[in-house]
Amino acid sequence: MQSADGNKIPGLGQALVVSGYCVASFQFKSQYDMKKLIPAFSLLTTIFSSCNNVSYEKIKIPDDSLKKIILELNTKLTSLKKENPSDSKVYESFCEDSLLAMYDQDFSSSSYDVSHDLGSGIVVRPHDFTFRIYPNTVILSYLSTPYELINTDTVFHDIRTMETFVLDNNEWKLASSCASLQGKNYYKPSLKQPINYYGIPGVYKWTETKFDSFYVKDGMLYDSFNGEAPTMNYTVDDSTFMINNDLGKINFIKDKNGIATAYSYTRYDGQKIRIPKMK
Repeated sequence: MQSADGNKIPGLGQALVVSGYCVASFQFKSQYDMKKLIPAFSLLTTIFSSCNNVSYEKIKIPDDSLKKIILELNTKLTSLKKENPSDSKVYESFCEDSLLAMYDQDFSSSSYDVSHDLGSGIVVRPHDFTFRIYPNTVILSYLSTPYELINTDTVFHDIRTMETFVLDNNEWKLASSCASLQGKNYYKPSLKQPINYYGIPGVYKWTETKFDSFYVKDGMLYDSFNGEAPTMNYTVDDSTFMINNDLGKINFIKDKNGIATAYSYTRYDGQKIRIPKMK
C-alpha cells in the first residue's frame, strides 16, 4: 500500500473507498489475513453503494412534483394579510431569516421586516407562472394584483414577482423576492375627447431603429410602436394623452400652423423625452 506521496507503507494494507470517501481502512500481517476479508469488502461495498443510491433518490424530486410544492407554498405566502396579527409569524416560518426583498424603491433584508409589511389581500391571484429549477433552488416568476387598505382608500398593485426558494434542512424556504409594477394605468379619460386630430398623424422617431406611428381611426387616435399591435390614445386633460398600459404622458408640440413637429413624452418619474416627427 502507498501513501499519498507515493511512498511504500510497511506491511500489507487495504482501504475501502466509496463515492470518493475513505470509509474504512485495514492493516494486515499476511496475505492470508487479507484474503479472509475479501468477502467483507464486497459486502461493505454493496451496502455503501446501495445507501448512496437510496439517499440520492430521496433528494431528487420530479420537476412536476417540485413545481406543485413551490406553488402550494406560494399560495400560503400570498394569502397572508397584515390585518391578521398572527400572519406575520406564519410568514416568517416560510422564509429564510435573511430574506432579501425588493419592491420598486423599497428594500428589506430580513424576513421579520417583510412579514410586518404585508398587504391587505389579493384581487388577482398569481398566474402566468415561469419556473427555473436548479439543484436545491427554484426560481418562480408570476403576475398578480395585491392590494392594501389605507384609511378609506384601496390601492391596487399590478406587479410581476420573481421569487427564489431554497431547500434548507429538507424544507423549502423563500430566500428572495423582487417585484416591479407593470404600469397599469388608473388615470381616467377626460369626459370630452378631441374630435379633430389635425396635424398629429405621422411617424415619430425614437431611435434609428424605433419608430412610433400615429393615425386616426373611427374618431380616435391610435399609435403603433415599431409595428406592434395598435394602442388607443385618450386625453386626460385638454392636451395630454395616455394609453392603458403605460404611466407616461404625451403632449404634442405644434408649429404656428397647428402641425405637430414632435411630441414630448413625460415618464412616470417626471423626466421628459422629445420625440421628433419624421413625416
